[in-house]
Amino acid sequence: MDELLRIDDPFVSNRRVATCPVTLAGQEISPGDRLAIHWTSANRDQRTFGDPDRFDPEGNASQNLVWGTGKHVCPGRPLATMELVVLLQELLAVADVAPAGTAGRRAVAPTGGWSHAPVLLTPRA
Repeated sequence: MDELLRIDDPFVSNRRVATCPVTLAGQEISPGDRLAIHWTSANRDQRTFGDPDRFDPEGNASQNLVWGTGKHVCPGRPLATMELVVLLQELLAVADVAPAGTAGRRAVAPTGGWSHAPVLLTPRA
């Protein structure tokens, strides 16, 4: 599940205020500087992920930033992951899922992912 979210992150960006001086990619950042963090870009950095479009859940797990990191890690991650897994298990137990054949709509920044993704649910006998 995390690898799908890394590839198509629903949470595009966030803001932070620097608390200490740091140099990042040759750029000096001072305490109090306001920063925009682009999670989608970070999760597709070729220096970290090699081939960022390749689906590699095990190889990318340690570097995936979709749930944040350090003191900014999402405290709801275990619950959100469990809910997604249970939803998919229960849905796939009773129905086959296929694309509906019509185009979906991408979400508009500051969110990512899909705002509309039509699917066909066919009940299993």
